[in-house]
Amino acid sequence: MKSVWGCLLFAGLALLTGCVTPKVVRASGGDRAAGLVDLSFQYGIREKPRFSTRQALDAARAQCRAWGYTDAEPFGGRRGNCERMGRGGCELTTVTIPYKCTGGAAVR
Repeated sequence: MKSVWGCLLFAGLALLTGCVTPKVVRASGGDRAAGLVDLSFQYGIREKPRFSTRQALDAARAQCRAWGYTDAEPFGGRRGNCERMGRGGCELTTVTIPYKCTGGAAVR
């Protein structure tokens, strides 16, 4: 009987604290002329988001190369924006990570 209560307690704590959720960042905006790329992902109130900095850099590089630049690098910090508020706080958050394109834009 003790193990049943232990399992229930563990399950309850897991629901309260949330689950680690892998996220994929995608290009969500930016400015081609300025060489700025914004990458974003969203997460819910019970999620603990994790993303790969390598995957983010690869996504930024792909966008920069599509614009004629040769590379990308992180530019500033992450910004979080609450998209939907609920009784328990922010239910949906968008995180945006800025990158700067490097290597000069090719003339097209």
